[in-house]
Amino acid sequence: MYSAVLGRLRRIASERSYCGGRAVFAIVHTALLGWLIVTQFPTRNEVAHVPTGLSYLATGSFHVYRVNPPLSRLIQAVPVWLAGADTHRLEAIPDEPGGRPEWDVAHVFANDNVARYGTLMALARVPGIVWSLLGMWLVGKWAAELYGRRAALLASLLWCLGPNVLAHASLATPDLPCAVASLAASYSFHRYLRCPTTPAAYLSGALLGVAQLTKFTALTDYVAWAVLAAAACVAPSMAAYRSLPPARRLGHVVLTGVVSILIINLGYGCEGTLIRLGEFDFVSRPLSIPGDTGTRRNVFAGTWAEGVPVPLPANYVRGLDLQQADFEGTRRSYLRGEWRDHGWWYFYLYAALVKIPLGTLALAAIGFVLSFTPRFRRFDELIVWLPVAVLWAVASAKTGYTMHFRYVLPALPFALVGLSKAAEVRPRWGRVLVWVLASCSVVSSLCVFPHSLAYFNEAAGGPSNGAAHLVDSNLDWGQDLYRFKDWYDSHPDARPVFLAYNNFVDYRAAGLPQLKATPGDPVHLTPGYYVLDVHSLHADNRAYFLQVAPVGRVGFTMRIYHLSAADIELILADQH
Repeated sequence: MYSAVLGRLRRIASERSYCGGRAVFAIVHTALLGWLIVTQFPTRNEVAHVPTGLSYLATGSFHVYRVNPPLSRLIQAVPVWLAGADTHRLEAIPDEPGGRPEWDVAHVFANDNVARYGTLMALARVPGIVWSLLGMWLVGKWAAELYGRRAALLASLLWCLGPNVLAHASLATPDLPCAVASLAASYSFHRYLRCPTTPAAYLSGALLGVAQLTKFTALTDYVAWAVLAAAACVAPSMAAYRSLPPARRLGHVVLTGVVSILIINLGYGCEGTLIRLGEFDFVSRPLSIPGDTGTRRNVFAGTWAEGVPVPLPANYVRGLDLQQADFEGTRRSYLRGEWRDHGWWYFYLYAALVKIPLGTLALAAIGFVLSFTPRFRRFDELIVWLPVAVLWAVASAKTGYTMHFRYVLPALPFALVGLSKAAEVRPRWGRVLVWVLASCSVVSSLCVFPHSLAYFNEAAGGPSNGAAHLVDSNLDWGQDLYRFKDWYDSHPDARPVFLAYNNFVDYRAAGLPQLKATPGDPVHLTPGYYVLDVHSLHADNRAYFLQVAPVGRVGFTMRIYHLSAADIELILADQH
């Protein structure tokens, strides 16, 4: 009797500790995201994502920013719409083959709402908190089911306080929604394979379709799921799935795919569904060939396939085509101080090694090695790690352009689930080591906060040395403009000020006055204060500033230089 009561009390205490711990993580995570939402200026892509979502609501057409599906933008635009944003000029945006009108839309929206621009963009970021809390719940739930509650706590902690999650959950972009939606779909698919019922197949297909509506990156889920479905036919732990008649298994596969396609169509309001293949104005090389007038024409025109109706929304198909064309073009990529017109196959691996906390990298290595031990079921490990491998392989194969670590962000929640098993290691000293590594990751992240987007780990030299490794969305995405305004207002004697700022909207949207532009040619330099963001410093022919020591910085992304006449003479002499 006494032992039973004591055991019951221990279980209650354990349950409360588990639930309480995850609740604390969620509260802290929400508070940190709230701080980031209001203190960061809208980043380079956000400025187009939000007004594009508003254009969808205003017109019901999805041709703007078609290189990404619309779901996350629609959700982010709702609170801005309800706040009464001015959208009258977003209702007549031309649709041209291969066009990218979203950058013009960014200017229009900022100019029409300049008085409330910061507030409206902050409202668009609020749904990111919900997406991220859902992500925390999913990584914890899946980790608990596979490995136990300690694993769930570890995965939840690293999600809530990881720098990459904090950085992207606080932005109105589709990267984190794609990561969460893909995780939700794969978790549902795993549950279906364990208990293969028709309703479970419906749910998996629906969630797979939702993931496709967040970002084209989620197309890799189809590849991973096909492999997993085949592996489940022979996996010893998938007895229920193996016991299904082959015809029923095939029926479930077809059902899942059809439901996902139906959800994609519903997400686009069935706009342009069933347009014939020959009617598309394709621009990418696989789908078009050079025409007689220097333009490109549909590769299917004049063939038997031109009359085939495409069971997908027209702008979904055009978006895939345009996205492929973007990767085919000449776009500069940057890595370790080098710019070139094509990328590196190892870019994402290198980026992970410098952008992920060292403690988390160590835990990922431990978790991956443990996957091969007899204690853990092979198929469970495969369904966690295979989506990571497929996404990484596809992204690394596109070497025409490698610039953004966020392209592989959807792999992160799967990796957190996979590494979480390290919390269940034996003996006890091993678990102590695991939590020490987790604590190191958290401390490393919080020491950089609120500059989480600019996070680089200690081996990379921290965010101060970030530009030696990566730029653009990995470091400087225009987020520190509000901080520059604070510096400008608090230094009235620092005049004149010249600015080089890389964003798609006018810096005056932050409340700054008209400032002189930093010249690209040092011959035009005059004495004064020069403020350059890191991207401009390294990418726009202004590297001559690297010869001069900055007198200050704004966050980790903007450098302040005070050039005297003597400094300018030194720069000009060095140029010759």
